[in-house]
Formats: sequence, C-alpha cells, structure tokens
Amino acid sequence: MEHNSAEKNKTGSADVNSNLFNGSIALLAVCLTVITIFQVSHSRLLSMVDDVLCVSSGLFTVSMFMSYMSIRKQNLLQLQRIADKIFILGLITILAAGILLSFDL
Repeated sequence: MEHNSAEKNKTGSADVNSNLFNGSIALLAVCLTVITIFQVSHSRLLSMVDDVLCVSSGLFTVSMFMSYMSIRKQNLLQLQRIADKIFILGLITILAAGILLSFDL
C-alpha cells in the first residue's frame, strides 16, 4: 500500500510542477505583453502599473526556473514548495497591478 501511495505522491508532485511551469510561462507572457503595450502607448499614468508588472514578471521567471529545476531533479519537494510560494506572490502582484490600473483609469 505504501508503495502505491509514494508513486501517487510522485505523480501528483510532477503534475503540480508541470502546472506551475506552464502557468508561470503563460503569466510571464501576459505580463511582458502588457508591459510592451504600456511602453508603446507612452502613458505616464501607467508607469506604476508597469513597475508592478515588471516585479510580477521577475517572480514568474523565478517560479518557472524553480519548477523546472524541481522537475529535472526528480521532483524535489522543497523546490516545488518554493516555486509555488513565488508563483502565489506573482499572482498577488498581478492583482495589485489590476487594482492600480482600475484606479488610474
């Protein structure tokens, strides 16, 4: 029984790592696209939102690399937990950017 539980844990861990990796890449692309749009529009009002999205991009990049390393190193649980926490911080910063954007408009 314990052997099946361990295998299920490894598979679940690999799924979480894969989801973190893919989610980080997608949200990084969204952040970079919005930053580019703000830069092209030359809007000074949105410079704070732009800065917050830059922080989000950095967090998603770190989360992506940590998740990738966790996948490559046989699903290290510690790296996965760190990647998960950094991903959540990235989501919080995107939420903050959205709130700032709604107040700027």
